[in-house]
Amino acid sequence: HDTQKPIFTICHGVQILIAVDGVVRGKKVGALAACEPEVTLAGGTYIDLSPTEAYVDGTMVSAKGWTALAAFIRECLKVLGTEIRHP
Repeated sequence: HDTQKPIFTICHGVQILIAVDGVVRGKKVGALAACEPEVTLAGGTYIDLSPTEAYVDGTMVSAKGWTALAAFIRECLKVLGTEIRHP
């Protein structure tokens, strides 16, 4: 977090990030709706994403759940600087 390395979180995985002081503070995060109070208490902003969306805030990629895996993986790869080419 301190060195701006990519952080990827989906569903209730944001709870692990909340346990580390400052990781969520000032970030907009998509997660399972039940995590909204925790994100807010940790100083983040909960984003109510559609079930198929992912959200990028700097080097953090987040999504609500498994139904967003396609968008989540796409955004994770972008943050990593990966380019996929199809012949």
